[in-house]
This record gives sequence, structure tokens and C-alpha cells, in this order.
Amino acid sequence: MGQDHGAPTHLVRVIPTDYGQFVLELNNGEHRLLKGLVLTRELGWSELANPRKARQRTFSATQLGWPGGRTLGLDYLLAQAQPMNERELGWQSVDFSQCNRAPTPEHDTHHVYYVSLKPFDPQPFGLGESIHGGHGERGGMFSFDLAGLVAWPNWREHFELAGCGWAIALVDANTTDAQALLDVLIDAWCQREA
Repeated sequence: MGQDHGAPTHLVRVIPTDYGQFVLELNNGEHRLLKGLVLTRELGWSELANPRKARQRTFSATQLGWPGGRTLGLDYLLAQAQPMNERELGWQSVDFSQCNRAPTPEHDTHHVYYVSLKPFDPQPFGLGESIHGGHGERGGMFSFDLAGLVAWPNWREHFELAGCGWAIALVDANTTDAQALLDVLIDAWCQREA
């Protein structure tokens, strides 16, 4: 999305990431990181320590909210959230879905398929497996841009194995605009039952 320097500052995106944090994208192109500890410790919203509950955020141009009437205005958010540089932004990820399919021929107890999103990376779609876990970890991950994802013949099967078969139709409906697809996937993921 282009930068809008003439308009008053407002929220464009709010992305819940791993570790209970939120990336706030502003219309001026700035990104800020809101740590979950602001919500749980400073505001006392302890139930939002559960990442599944915390991700059920809604937002408008001027506020961020959660079920139960919990709302934060833009001024508060800007005061609490820390500016991010490009390197910090590139590390942000979303554990979109994972499912342990063990026992499999590869391992009796740990064969996890997963899909992760790195919304600010040129290859934002990560599809991987974790086999055995711990010191004997095997598996790996492939990262794709949108064209690479939809060209990979096994992506639908992988989404099913990772427990996010529900997202296949969303990808099929958004095969040309990676940012639009990321927005749709993340918004749908945020609103799924905690």
C-alpha cells in the first residue's frame, strides 16, 4: 500500500504475530510493534495472554479492539508501540496452522505439518514439516512468493495436512495479489474460534 503523508495518521493493518505481539501498519508507511505485555500486565487483560484469544482483534482507522468491549485508541497505541526497522519487520511471522499427523512412516509420535506466514517478506508463504522434534529434528520448510505457492503442485495437500484446508478456497480466490491474499488469510485466521 502506498504511503499517505497528507492524511492524518491512521491504522492500515494490525497483524498479530508469534509471541503475542502486534504489528501496527500506519498509512504513512511506518510500522510499530505493540507487545502483548501492554495488554496483559499494564491493562490487566489477562485472558489475552492466550494467543488464540489475542488474535481475535478487530480494528478501524483509529482503534484496536477485542471481544468484551476492550478497545484502545490510536493515541494510546502510538504511545505504547515501538517503531520498527526493516530488519525487525522481516522477522515477524504468523504461525498460521499446524497439525501433528503422527504416527506416520517417518515417526511414531511427531510428524507436524505447518503453514506459516511472514507478511513482510518477499516470500511470505512457508510450508514445512517437523519430524521427530528436539535434537533429532528432521523436516524443513519451503518459502514461496504467491506465484511459487500456487505453482507448487502439493500446496493444497500440504494445507490439508497442516489443518488449514479451510484456507484453500481463499488462496484459489486470490492468486494474483499477494498482499490482498495475506490480508484475507490473516483476517480469517484471526476470527476463527479460540
